[in-house]
Amino acid sequence: MLKTKVLIVGGGPAGSTTGRFLSLNGIDNILIQKNFDYRKPCGGGIRLDTFDKFGLDKKLIYKTVKKVGIGYKDKKITIDIKEKQEEL
Repeated sequence: MLKTKVLIVGGGPAGSTTGRFLSLNGIDNILIQKNFDYRKPCGGGIRLDTFDKFGLDKKLIYKTVKKVGIGYKDKKITIDIKEKQEEL
């Protein structure tokens, strides 16, 4: 049987960041994740500067968001965000 000080349920941004923080500070933890499906990123996306902040290799990027759409009833606004990403 595995024993740990902290059990983290869910490997999304909050769970994985918590696990990393605890590990860096020498606190024993186990992270469990129900599904390992990387086709849908957590919460819709992660800012590109997050990779630099946490020292992650940008080769891990699966997809990038090029446009964002907001709609209500018959109205829709689409915003091209590619240029903004390149600034980061």
